[in-house]
Amino acid sequence: MIDLSFNNLEGEIPLDGKIPDFLFLGQNKLNGSVPGKFLLETKNIDLSYNNFSFPANCQEKANINLYRGSSFKNNLSRLLPCSGKSSQCTQYYQQFHINCGGRDVHVRNGNGKLLYEGDEHAEGGAASNYFKAESWGFSSVGDYMDDRDRNSQYTLLNTSKLSMDYSDLYTTARKAPVSLTYYGYCLENGNYIVQLHFAEIQ
Repeated sequence: MIDLSFNNLEGEIPLDGKIPDFLFLGQNKLNGSVPGKFLLETKNIDLSYNNFSFPANCQEKANINLYRGSSFKNNLSRLLPCSGKSSQCTQYYQQFHINCGGRDVHVRNGNGKLLYEGDEHAEGGAASNYFKAESWGFSSVGDYMDDRDRNSQYTLLNTSKLSMDYSDLYTTARKAPVSLTYYGYCLENGNYIVQLHFAEIQ
């Protein structure tokens, strides 16, 4: 494992040597072209929050985190450089709701029914970027090195009996050892209210 995150490193990624099982280069000032072999790797690589350029035909992979890793000028391409999404949003949204680590849950309120979209099928991993539908996703970085388990669990499940309404929203949670960022995109311009619901899950 090599972790050089948060070091303000500049320059290009060196092409020499073997790629370790875990390579964390996020939160630096690295630039230049990403070597093609990096984008084909099955190992865990974090290139988020840098200024790389990517080939037009690059494809998103679950084990390579490219979130905000691009020097592209377009906001959507900069956010998700190899997602396959076009540089323009086909639709703009006013809201989205997420059930972190859980399944889809329908909630009724005064305006009708809301869908809290789940991310239970996202694999997570030491370096991953997941996006669902057209308006949100998450970036997860880090590995639990002391568990001796290469298939670490990145979600928690509350096994207690919960009595509140819509308890499914408080049954699961997503975790990450270094950073976990949920993000929205293709939203209409304007001011938004962010509501977070917390539950203690052990």
